[in-house]
Amino acid sequence: MADDTVGTTEVREGMKLDHAKLTSFLAMQLNANQFKAPIQIKQFKFGQSNPTYFIIDTNNNRFVLRKKPPGALMSKTAHAVEREFKVINALFQHSNVPVPRVYFLCQDNAILGTPFYLMDFLKGRIFGDNALPELSSLSERGDCYTALMDTLAKLHTASVSKLGLEDYSRNPTGFYSRQISTMTAITKSQHASNPDKVPAIPRLDDMLAWFKRNMVADEPATIVHGDFKLDNV
Repeated sequence: MADDTVGTTEVREGMKLDHAKLTSFLAMQLNANQFKAPIQIKQFKFGQSNPTYFIIDTNNNRFVLRKKPPGALMSKTAHAVEREFKVINALFQHSNVPVPRVYFLCQDNAILGTPFYLMDFLKGRIFGDNALPELSSLSERGDCYTALMDTLAKLHTASVSKLGLEDYSRNPTGFYSRQISTMTAITKSQHASNPDKVPAIPRLDDMLAWFKRNMVADEPATIVHGDFKLDNV
């Protein structure tokens, strides 16, 4: 049997959780069939904007916990675990998009310091190389990318109204202009805070001007994954 802890590490300094508080909170939120203390906690190695933990209880029930990082946040939208929870829960209940079951959202900072949510752990593989050298045949690689595109199509065709996400966006129009404004602000903020590690993007103003000149008209509202790629699904 494959080891599901591959891809995890001991919880990094500055990211440790209050083991006792979390155990007690899980026992209150989950029933006896879903959870039994004690627990093991690992942290996923692969980079995340929100710290992500692998939790195993004594009955080998496996969960993933995602929380808002501690300290000052450079971008409020990049760490909105509350929004993640709402969307995943809606997709799980009202669509055929393959997402994990989510159990709860905790916004009480007294538990783990910042808001967090819990979901099922889904066994799978992470492919870091888009050429898929781990797969032995072209047919397998093709099947992998076909499944990736099928999943994206399911996401794009999910009904916003059936999902109950009509209020998800404060303004359902102007998506492209908002994306340009948001990403420009993040880019400039990151450069200003650490210019050595995040150099200025050459000809950024020229690119922004081109984007604005060639912006397409608004389209019907749909769900869009902000970072859809092989190693992030």
